[in-house]
Amino acid sequence: MSTPLPQPSPVRSEAFYGRVVVLLVVAAVVSVAIVAWAIGRFFALNRTAVTPREMFIGSWEVLVSGERPPLNLVLLALLGIALIAFTALSFEIIAALMTISPRRRYLETLRSAGMSRPEPGSRVRVTVLIPAHNEQEALPTTLGALAQQTRMPDRVIVVADNCADRTAEIAREMGHEAFETVDNEHKKGGALNQVLARILPLAGPDDVVLVMDADTSLGPRFIEVAAGELEDDPELAAVGGVF
Repeated sequence: MSTPLPQPSPVRSEAFYGRVVVLLVVAAVVSVAIVAWAIGRFFALNRTAVTPREMFIGSWEVLVSGERPPLNLVLLALLGIALIAFTALSFEIIAALMTISPRRRYLETLRSAGMSRPEPGSRVRVTVLIPAHNEQEALPTTLGALAQQTRMPDRVIVVADNCADRTAEIAREMGHEAFETVDNEHKKGGALNQVLARILPLAGPDDVVLVMDADTSLGPRFIEVAAGELEDDPELAAVGGVF
């Protein structure tokens, strides 16, 4: 008799924490509004009016006040800015923590015992796919940035999609492969599907694919860091970056 798989525990915390974040945001906005109104009223009742002076800028007549904001008001404004920054950072941390799935261990049990998987710490093979449509101007810069990576990709394929320029030739001249699509009518997605249909049947558990645009320059450590994350955690399906 087969052993039943463990069932995931009910996941209700995401909705709860989501409501908490919304309530905190509303409370913060209301608090800031009340404090701002109170400070404005306080300084409006305790200030000494100063007669503004007239100035001319070209043909424009303007009134310039000699009043300066009280030091207490400036300090309160700086404190408020710091508080807003701290609150925003806290919300970012909460949002990041909420993306960690509590079902992670359960998903691991669903993997078949005979299913091939990379071992933790094993080196992955990085294949870079660059879909490009008439990108002869931008492509050299993109490939040049790849050449500056602290960890070089194992394979680079420029997917020349319905190109009428020298995109494919430039890729080959710079020492990389060029795959030219055939009768593709589905733009970037169709171009990628054509090349993936060729390389995925030959890929193993240690193969990973990086898809990037032909007008994008990666930071010099992108492949090193991204591949390192995938090598350290075999359950990790994908990584990405901000730009």
